[in-house]
Amino acid sequence: MPILPPAMVTAMQGHWSGVGWIGVDMAVMANAIGTGAGTGMIGATFTTLDTGSGPTPGAGVGVGITIVEATLSAALLAGMLLEFPPGGADLPDLCDGIAKGVKAGLDTASLTSTHPLCFLGVGLVNVASGGFVFVGSGITSGIQGLAPTFLGDSWPAICSVVGTEIENAGKIAIGQTTITAPPPPPATPIACPPGTSGTGVVA
Repeated sequence: MPILPPAMVTAMQGHWSGVGWIGVDMAVMANAIGTGAGTGMIGATFTTLDTGSGPTPGAGVGVGITIVEATLSAALLAGMLLEFPPGGADLPDLCDGIAKGVKAGLDTASLTSTHPLCFLGVGLVNVASGGFVFVGSGITSGIQGLAPTFLGDSWPAICSVVGTEIENAGKIAIGQTTITAPPPPPATPIACPPGTSGTGVVA
């Protein structure tokens, strides 16, 4: 199952409704952030560190990108406070809702990967190589364009913080693929040497 932007929208709306936010603007904001962020994360790339058997190629599949919801919310809040000092009572709820929606989307992300020198094993997403490469600027513009009726300086600033912190979250997110290959295996399998890697994409 891929990232599902509607599920992200629903998670955000559910959180904000639960803290008493109502009205058309809340729904528009949830749709813009959930849809813009969700579609913006689809297509992100990653590099793996492979363990298993080679030296023939294999393909990997996986489900889910793991982030810590509270960590993303805290990062969003810190970014928002820089834009809107000294903040306000609603700002933590805004950030909590966004983080909840992003996590809902990443939980169902589909990962596919290719591994030139590993036909059987596991590909761990390599944080040292940048983790999941979410493009913050693209996420920002995608969100902003989905709420054209939101005027003024605050909306572009909110979008920018969201895009930046999703990009940052991707750099430390956890994920893996399970590597397999069609039979037959190589005549003489060998253990993948340290540093064996693959590349992949998020759907």
